[in-house]
Amino acid sequence: MQINKSVILFILCVIFSSNREGGGGVNAASLISNCPPLAPHNTTTIRDLRPNDIKVIMAIGDSVAAGFAMMGSMNEYKGKAYVSGADAGVMTLNNLFKMFSPTISGGPRGLKAASPCNGNTCPLTTYYPTTDNLNAAFSGANIFDYLKSQSDYLIKQVIQTPEINTNEDWKVLTISFGKDDMCAACQLGTAFLSSIDFYTNLLATLEKIRLNIPRTFVNIVLDMSASTIANVASSSSFCSSIDRTTFVECQCIFDQDSAAIRSQMDYLISQYNTQVQQVAEYYKTKDYDSFAVIVHTFASSGDFRDVGLNNIFSTFDCYHPSQATHAAFAVALWNSMLTPSASKKHYTSYTDTPICPSSSTKLYIY
Repeated sequence: MQINKSVILFILCVIFSSNREGGGGVNAASLISNCPPLAPHNTTTIRDLRPNDIKVIMAIGDSVAAGFAMMGSMNEYKGKAYVSGADAGVMTLNNLFKMFSPTISGGPRGLKAASPCNGNTCPLTTYYPTTDNLNAAFSGANIFDYLKSQSDYLIKQVIQTPEINTNEDWKVLTISFGKDDMCAACQLGTAFLSSIDFYTNLLATLEKIRLNIPRTFVNIVLDMSASTIANVASSSSFCSSIDRTTFVECQCIFDQDSAAIRSQMDYLISQYNTQVQQVAEYYKTKDYDSFAVIVHTFASSGDFRDVGLNNIFSTFDCYHPSQATHAAFAVALWNSMLTPSASKKHYTSYTDTPICPSSSTKLYIY
């Protein structure tokens, strides 16, 4: 019996994923356990927000925020996702905050099978609160889902969670977008949403959050372009060897004959990123006491340092971040939050360690 070589490759990907994807299993506590404890702090303004003020962590977004495929299989590993995962012994933003705010809530645990969908195609069973907790992201999501199902789910869960004081607790919300917007453009051959419509929907989403979930510090993490993903993946010996006929996801990113579509997708992400910056500027001018939007660019450049090229992307598709990359993103986001805008890094280093906050360290809104 002749076995298709692409099937063999896929099986090998799964068998060896634990070795290749496991580089992100870094214990957050081991890296910042020597940090001195922070003095109790209770602020009434976001301009003086400290790490130990944060009581709730949340996330919305697409497949990256959901932790899709990071361990080499078609699951959402939300418990390990950098945005808010709460699995023990894993480097995530939640686990870093937990070192200074031990009662923080909202982080998801474990994994579940991915069922990519968007809009009206999503089943009623999209969410499992015991697993998802306050990570509302799901694979296939686009900006319309952030405005509708994801924000609705978050608001409902925050209000209904007994240990959360909706009006008084300070919260962090991380939004990660880009991967599934690019895939949609790949499938359609053109942008499915103009940059102006993207701005309108993003602003509406944030206003919905601001009005219903007060005292929220919002991170928006920009994603890299399609061409950057293709270039990084093509430099990896592992990713270059994948038979793409078995991986139909975002095929045009890797298809040599799809340069024109990739160029359109690059322009799309560039426009979306510009609109994100404009939304952040809007909130900067508003200068609310209990709500701010901060943009982080450490992932958008595609500048990955101190890492082997075969360890950047998931072995499942060489498109989504590996667990090692999720761990690096967690450190990069934590450090970026504790750094003024002018000094924030525009690259991701896999050897960076988390900043050790002092009693005067703030979450910077400027």
